[in-house]
Amino acid sequence: MRRTISLMACIGIVWVFCTEYNSFDNPVNVNMVIQPQSSSLYTDSINTVYIFTTETLTVAATAKEKIDSFTIRAEGNRYWEVQSIPAPVLSSNYTFLFSYPDTGQRTITLNTYRRNGDVIPLTFSLHVTSPLTQADVSGGESDTILLSTPAVGDNDVLYSWQFEGGIGSSKKIISSLPTFSYPVDIIGNGTGYLWVSDTMGNGSPVTSFLYNFFDTTGPVILCINEGLQGDTVVTGAKTFNFKIECNDGLGVSGAVINDSLNFNDSTVNIKSTLYYKIFEAMDTLFSYITKL
Repeated sequence: MRRTISLMACIGIVWVFCTEYNSFDNPVNVNMVIQPQSSSLYTDSINTVYIFTTETLTVAATAKEKIDSFTIRAEGNRYWEVQSIPAPVLSSNYTFLFSYPDTGQRTITLNTYRRNGDVIPLTFSLHVTSPLTQADVSGGESDTILLSTPAVGDNDVLYSWQFEGGIGSSKKIISSLPTFSYPVDIIGNGTGYLWVSDTMGNGSPVTSFLYNFFDTTGPVILCINEGLQGDTVVTGAKTFNFKIECNDGLGVSGAVINDSLNFNDSTVNIKSTLYYKIFEAMDTLFSYITKL
């Protein structure tokens, strides 16, 4: 007798229901984020930047409907120090400019304010340094010397050189360029100073250098007494006022006339200045009398 065995296969059908996952439903992913392709600042290291050199930071919102606003704070920034942006637009990039007139450590803080009440800070650390430097300079009267410093990055600045300690008032030179050809018009030596400033009143730290500007031409000395005959003054007065005039555009050092008239032992400023010496009892000073 033949048996027939029937095998029944039971097939179970499992229905898997999948729902779409939105990463921005997780509050952790709701932020203002950096756009590195258009930013010069980074969060993963200390940013070293120069004074008066504009840096950029571009950010964008990941989920605008979940962000109430954001602020960015940059103390010491010469453009602004705090900005607040309400309800950022999803498709928009926000670019901020930074330029610091002073050196030192700086911090930029980006705060994202979520609609659920969370505040998410993002911090940027900066070290601001100065490229300004001027080599020591030396030159004679009317020489042309080159004043030159490495430039800062921004163009809306003025470079200033000031010379202290020379004859007369100090000399200040202002240029929109980091180099300047200066025809020497002061005499002396001392310390010079260099700095950068803008039209908003911001100024950089001062850097110093040494200078030495010397006179290469002597003064023109003229006797202006009446009775001058050649190089001799003829007088019959017992009290004689000997008068000379020195003309020197820059200065004269230790001028001595006839071993008896000493203007100064140190460098002085003389510009068409009258000097005189009174000789008393000329009738007894035989060294000053020419016997006929």
